[in-house]
Amino acid sequence: MSARQMSLLTAGIPQRCEEWLRTPQGREAWAFIEARALELAGRGHTFGPQLLLENARYELYLSRTSGDGLEPYALNNSWASYLSRKLIERHPHLEAHIRRRRVSWDEGGEPL
Repeated sequence: MSARQMSLLTAGIPQRCEEWLRTPQGREAWAFIEARALELAGRGHTFGPQLLLENARYELYLSRTSGDGLEPYALNNSWASYLSRKLIERHPHLEAHIRRRRVSWDEGGEPL
């Protein structure tokens, strides 16, 4: 896949993620991800955004398969970087705890 093709595929990540965050599942997942990030940072841990998504998948899956009839749902891996930047925007102290790198949809700059 060429760089241009990849750029076209990833261009809408922030918009698609924001749309999902406005859904009930998105709000539930975001609340969990935010709380887990703050918990881990409070303990002095450094972590990557993928850890937050995997934790949310696991914990929210368990809560949705406990006989309540709700279907478990997926978190898009492509949103990990965007969600980590959103966390840092809301909680600037998390920048010291979340490992990040530059992504194609991000505005210029050096790798983070």
